[in-house]
Amino acid sequence: MPDDPPPAPGDSPFPTLFPLPLPPPPSPPTPNHHIPARTDERCLTYCTQASNARVFQSPPTCHTLCWRRIWAYERSLIQAASTRAPLALTVPAPVQVGRGEEARELHSRFGRERERLQAMARAEQLASVPGKEAQQGERAARRARRSVGTPTTPSSSPWSTSRPPSAPPSPAPSRASRRPSARH
Repeated sequence: MPDDPPPAPGDSPFPTLFPLPLPPPPSPPTPNHHIPARTDERCLTYCTQASNARVFQSPPTCHTLCWRRIWAYERSLIQAASTRAPLALTVPAPVQVGRGEEARELHSRFGRERERLQAMARAEQLASVPGKEAQQGERAARRARRSVGTPTTPSSSPWSTSRPPSAPPSPAPSRASRRPSARH
C-alpha cells in the first residue's frame, strides 16, 4: 500500500545488527623511536623493446628499480636482528638455599634442566668457533690413544683432516728442502 508511513526504527521486522553507533577503532600504539612522516624512496623505470617486437606491435618490457634511504633507527633494528647474541647462562650450580630436604628437592627438580642447558650452551659456544670442536675431539682422541698405548695414525682419528688413503701421494720434497731438524 503506497499510503502507509515508513516503519519507525524500533518497529522494523528485521533485527538491527548494530543498535548503537560503532565505537572508533583503537589507535595503534606509538613506538619509542621517531618514524619520519615520509619514506625517501626513489624509483627508476625504463622500458625496452626489440625491433621485431616493434614491427609486430608488441608492448615494450618495462623494468623498475627502486631504492630507499634507511634511517638510523632502521639501521639499529636491522643490526640488532642480524647479530647473534652470545649465549650466557648464569644458573647457580647448587641451589642457593639452605641444606637438607628443601635443597635436595629443588636440586632434583631443576638439576637435570640446568645440566641440559649448560650442555646446550657448551655445544653452541663450540659451534660458534669454526673447527674448535674438531680440534678438541682430535686432542681427546690423542690423549685416549696415549693412555691406552696405541700408535697414533692420521687415519685412525675420526676428526682427522688429513687426506684419505685412496688419494695420490704428494710429491717427495727435494734434497735442498730436506734439512736436519734443529729439534732434538
